Amino acid sequence: MRLARLFQHAQDLMLVVDRWGRVLLVNPAAERMLGHSVEAILSTRALSWVHPEDRAGILDGLRASDEDGREAGFEARVLAADGSWVPLRWSLTSSEDGRMYGIGRDARRQRERRRAELLREAAELRLRTAMELHDGVLQTLTAAGLQIAAARKLQGTDPDKVDGILASLAGVLEAEQRALRLYVDEVKEGLSAGPDDPRTLKDRIEALLARVGVMWNVDAQARVRGSLAVGQEATRRVLRIVQEAAVNAARHGEAKRITIELAVKDGTLVITVKDDGTGFPFLGEFTDEMLRRRRLGPLSLKHRVAEAGGTIHIVSARNGARVTIRLPLDGEGGP
Repeated sequence: MRLARLFQHAQDLMLVVDRWGRVLLVNPAAERMLGHSVEAILSTRALSWVHPEDRAGILDGLRASDEDGREAGFEARVLAADGSWVPLRWSLTSSEDGRMYGIGRDARRQRERRRAELLREAAELRLRTAMELHDGVLQTLTAAGLQIAAARKLQGTDPDKVDGILASLAGVLEAEQRALRLYVDEVKEGLSAGPDDPRTLKDRIEALLARVGVMWNVDAQARVRGSLAVGQEATRRVLRIVQEAAVNAARHGEAKRITIELAVKDGTLVITVKDDGTGFPFLGEFTDEMLRRRRLGPLSLKHRVAEAGGTIHIVSARNGARVTIRLPLDGEGGP
């Protein structure tokens, strides 16, 4: 009874085909997706509804499936009542009596979801780039302009102080260059690491912290407790948050040692960042609510955590800081 209800109310097209290719059963989704009534499809040859250019590929896939017993998966266009061709992503499996059981999912929905994901990623990238430029390069260049103006005034009276100002500026610009290089690396990483990337989240975090360590001359280590099986989008979010936290500790906190621990507890991903730097401009212990109410803490990091539906907790002292980030895991294992 439960299977019958599933068959009747499924959003995807479901059908059963006999060994001669005739349609024995088809669910009502066919009318919604293609415009054909169930009666119009029953007892017809299944391949007669398939675009002629796609038929050979289907037959090849079915033969390969019969040889190794695996499920056949492919995309094929199916004729709709209005004369158009609807792309469906098919999963087919056969039984010992020669019957074929198939599920067809509208490939356009998958493409639309992927397009929406790409648009969201592009919007996030634009926002991150704007924040990077505003919080980093633009502020640094503004400060550099003021320092250069001050150096000019001292050029004829205090050359030693001018040298000190220029040396300080060189260090600041070099640090900004490292931050931008790391950001560019992150963008490249995000574009190149697709759903087939074989590396685990732990592998990618370790690679990220290795780059941070080289660029900022810090000892940055990751400790992962248990399994971190998260999806592709969740992986990108976690990597960005880890990078933001590590660079903040090295750049603003002047840390020489950074440890980042990750663990899943009660459906929540907990990221703990500890460093031996100089702490934040504020001292003490601050909850997420206190940070928001008092407008304290690293803006970009807080934005990323809030975007993922998480919270941030900071303990700041003159001999180091501890930042605890909690990200809820959804049903697919991602924030």
